[in-house]
Amino acid sequence: MDIMVENSERRGLSALWRGETSLTQAFWLWGAVGGVGQIVLFSALLLALSDVSDEYVGWALLGWVGFMYLYFAVVFVGIWRTAGRVFAVPAQKPYAIAARIMVGLGVVLGVAMTLQILFMGGSPH
Repeated sequence: MDIMVENSERRGLSALWRGETSLTQAFWLWGAVGGVGQIVLFSALLLALSDVSDEYVGWALLGWVGFMYLYFAVVFVGIWRTAGRVFAVPAQKPYAIAARIMVGLGVVLGVAMTLQILFMGGSPH
């Protein structure tokens, strides 16, 4: 049973940003499915660009990485806020704690990947 806030005007990312979605929707739809969907779409984009010059691939990578930072910033804030609202429901408190732990791990992973790309030359291989 998910707790939702009354928001007759806001939908989509606006409701997510304000923490006005259910925890299930915020975490699984926006976080998991949205993240995997972006990776699949970006992989298709890179496959389509495989025969063009490296300059275009570089710009595509830069654009995607920038979009991913913005997307996951909104998603992480939304999940964090939604989890904070769900803390008030004793039956859902463990889920809220788990969601906040996963957001924290996502932020740490994002920072680690950024530092690797900027200072260690990119690929871990």
